[in-house]
Amino acid sequence: MQENAQKRMTEQYVISVTGEGSVSILPDKVNVVLGVRTDNQIVQTAQAENAAAMQLVINALLQVGIQRGNIQTADYRIDPIYSYEDGEQLFKGYRVIHLLRININPELAGLAVDTAVQQGANEISSIQFTLSDSRPAQLQALSLAVSNARQKAEVIARVMGVSLYQIPLSVNEKPSEQTSPIPFIASLEKSSDATTPLEPGKMEVKAFVDARYKYVYPN
Repeated sequence: MQENAQKRMTEQYVISVTGEGSVSILPDKVNVVLGVRTDNQIVQTAQAENAAAMQLVINALLQVGIQRGNIQTADYRIDPIYSYEDGEQLFKGYRVIHLLRININPELAGLAVDTAVQQGANEISSIQFTLSDSRPAQLQALSLAVSNARQKAEVIARVMGVSLYQIPLSVNEKPSEQTSPIPFIASLEKSSDATTPLEPGKMEVKAFVDARYKYVYPN
């Protein structure tokens, strides 16, 4: 009985806090998804036109220094095209869309988009900035989260007028977060010969922990 009472009292003398850490870092990789869309009443013709245009795009990307291993097909599809006149569905032909995913350094993103567009690319699906290795930033954010939890516990203990144990009873990492820069819309129309500027902005890597600290009342 006495042991259970002591255990309950020990459990009561605990401060539980949540710590958060955040690190801002410039992305070092970008995934660009773009490609060619062709329409024709004959599906084989739409395919052939698309293949010819896409080959020009790929060759141009290789010529500006993008490695073939960094270019891969992201999507390929053939869809029928319909229009509606007076409530009636009319078949218009076929649409072929072939999209490429290009993995490159951010400084080459604008050149890649401009080069592809100049050679016939007329679809830009997405431009996503990423980190090739987010682990160092995650570890730094985690360290800040643990320190933040400790600071919160110290503030609570000071307000309560109690003494906080230096070593926590437990520290548990929670699911981390990694945010991307605000997306933007890329236009296929250029107003000058300058390379399209694509600014990645900074990415924010966050870490969270739950921590429990034991405390005692002063004698």
